[in-house]
Amino acid sequence: MVSWAYLLVAFIVIERAVMPWLDRVMDYNLLRANGILSGGLSSNPRRRIAAKSDPRESSGKYLLRTMFLANVLPTIRSTCNAGNIRLAGLSKPFRYFAIFVAVCLPLVILSYTQFGGLNKAGMLYTQGDYLQQQGRQKDAIAKFDGAIGIDPQLVGAHINRGRAYFSLGQNERAIKEFDVGIRLDPQRTTAYLTRGNAYFNLGQYQRAIQDYDEALSIDRRRTKAYRTRGNAYSNLG
Repeated sequence: MVSWAYLLVAFIVIERAVMPWLDRVMDYNLLRANGILSGGLSSNPRRRIAAKSDPRESSGKYLLRTMFLANVLPTIRSTCNAGNIRLAGLSKPFRYFAIFVAVCLPLVILSYTQFGGLNKAGMLYTQGDYLQQQGRQKDAIAKFDGAIGIDPQLVGAHINRGRAYFSLGQNERAIKEFDVGIRLDPQRTTAYLTRGNAYFNLGQYQRAIQDYDEALSIDRRRTKAYRTRGNAYSNLG
């Protein structure tokens, strides 16, 4: 959120303040490069003078010459020779590009710092999820280990690692992972259901029923939970 706010403010500042100022500077430089302006260039746009007036020149002629310079500026910008364009015209895009890099580079650094190496934990989690869908549970666990090592608060990695342990028949380790996932996010229905199944496999039917109840309180559309809860009640006698 901070990164996006920074980018928005930076572009507004460039668009409203920096770019118009550069346009004025480049326009005057373009005129000077073509030998049209003989006056100096002030850092204050209000104090800039387009050309020095000749004391022998009448006010009418001076006004016409000034108006001519103002109107001929677009033509000069598009028709000046290659050497002059290189001096003044082409430098404008390069300066714009330099400003763009100056704005974006801090943003990239900020994102890299804020999200832990461009969200490396998220990439590892995604790789682990793919491997898990392919049935490669041990390889998936290795990826989830790496993701949790970078971001211990990554809920999905804990829950999916628990599911992987459950698929390998390691119910106790699966339960520990689900405990962490539920502590981080108590609304994860999948965590309750699979932990309930792990308790069921261990013969701890009462705990399994509690987890099924919790899952159904969050999402009553989980029809499988009704069936497994019924089996747990049946095993309790």
